[in-house]
Formats: sequence, structure tokens, C-alpha cells
Amino acid sequence: MTNLAELQAFVRTILDDPDEAVARLVFADWLQEHGQEARAEWIRASCEIATLRPSDSRSAELRAIIQEKALVCTPKWWTSILSVEQRNHRGMYRFVPFQI
Repeated sequence: MTNLAELQAFVRTILDDPDEAVARLVFADWLQEHGQEARAEWIRASCEIATLRPSDSRSAELRAIIQEKALVCTPKWWTSILSVEQRNHRGMYRFVPFQI
């Protein structure tokens, strides 16, 4: 299986059950093994923060990691899509149409 085919398989698995963290964490391991450390960290931090209360002492640290890694991982051309809002959902983007 090529890297692209593996990547597509991970994304399909995640989209099939978007609230399941295990597939995302396995994907993060795969990304790290393939030289995408920042994206792997972003996914791991996004999954971990989803399990915490906002008042948890680790929340602020994880939010900072998510914000930093999102800046590195988000393709620049995404910001030019004006008709959708991009939301981080545990290290994967969801595109939400703007309501006019």
C-alpha cells in the first residue's frame, strides 16, 4: 500500500467514526513515522484535550500546542476559502458552511 493509500484509509476510518480517538491516535503514530511530527502532536493534543475539563491544569498547555501546531499544519490556501469555516475536530478539520 502506498503512503497516499494508507493516508486515505486513515482518513476514511476517522470519518466513519469521528468521535473515536483510537483511530486518530494510530494515525498520529503513522504521521510521526512518516516525518510529520507537528501534525502528529496536533492530533494527540486535540484528542487529549477533548477528554479534559476546561479547568484541568493541562488544558492551557494543550490549547497552546494545538494553536502552535495548527499554524504549522494548516495549508495556506485554506484561508482563501471564504464560504466555509474551518474547525479543528481532534486534529482533523471540519468544514462548516457559513450561514448567511
